[in-house]
Amino acid sequence: MKRAVVCVTVALLFNALVSTAFAGGNANFVLGGRSLDDEQAWAPFESQHVLGVTVDFSLQGSPVQFEAGMQRSRKTESRFGPHFTGGIDEISFGVNKTWDLRGRRMHPFAGGGAEELRVVVHGAGNTTADTSPGLYAHGGIFWRIGRRFNIGFDGRTVAWTKVHFGGFSFNANYHQLDLLLGWGWPSGR
Repeated sequence: MKRAVVCVTVALLFNALVSTAFAGGNANFVLGGRSLDDEQAWAPFESQHVLGVTVDFSLQGSPVQFEAGMQRSRKTESRFGPHFTGGIDEISFGVNKTWDLRGRRMHPFAGGGAEELRVVVHGAGNTTADTSPGLYAHGGIFWRIGRRFNIGFDGRTVAWTKVHFGGFSFNANYHQLDLLLGWGWPSGR
């Protein structure tokens, strides 16, 4: 996860330092809920709270934007006695298309790409974890409030994952819906 934080931080700094070479971009935070597809394997952690960030940017003349992001979801349960926490940490890289509707501050978007996720369950002094590659797709809409502030909604799905715990294999595929808050450049678009 530290590597993911470093990657996103470098992407943000790179974006800030050379923003004149970019046609535009956004740094958006998401806060919401995630529902894992394999509810039986994930019980009681099948619904989790999620927090994440995605940075996207386009180079001059590019028809799409490139994006990098990281997300983290968790749920803690204590119905088995001690507290147990299950969750997913992930980093993703892909492309998206954000449309600028002329005369409006509304921006629909859609994107997708590859990701690496780490599934972790810990409690009672033990931690079990495994990693898996996967593919993601997301889309939504945001409005530019003022000159730079973004507010909107983002829906996301992840597929083609496989993790192994104690001799069992199951997926970490999920669907989520988030509130999106962030900022964009150039200002006023």
